[in-house]
Amino acid sequence: MSKLSKHFRTDNRAETGGVVLDYGDGVKIRIARAGGSNARYLSRLDQLARRYRRQIQLDTLPDSVAREMMRRLYAETVVLGWEGVTGEDFGREGDTSPVAFSVDNCIALFE
Repeated sequence: MSKLSKHFRTDNRAETGGVVLDYGDGVKIRIARAGGSNARYLSRLDQLARRYRRQIQLDTLPDSVAREMMRRLYAETVVLGWEGVTGEDFGREGDTSPVAFSVDNCIALFE
């Protein structure tokens, strides 16, 4: 293995099992790689894009549809979990109750 390969290779387990990003104040989010060894991401991207393939090829897919598709894709395959996320993160002033991770909650947080 070359000297450069040692520095820049990726960890396949981390690409699929994720790594924890610590944002401080108790907020931690586990994310997987978008692509690479994350076969779930690639498969789901293909499924979601299938019905829009022609619009994607013609570059006529509305931005709103592309954003919705990407939010769902990331919520289902990239964001694997979180802790410390509260109602305040969803715009509910003063609501410090924890919000459980789910695909729907993740999409709502992205929005």
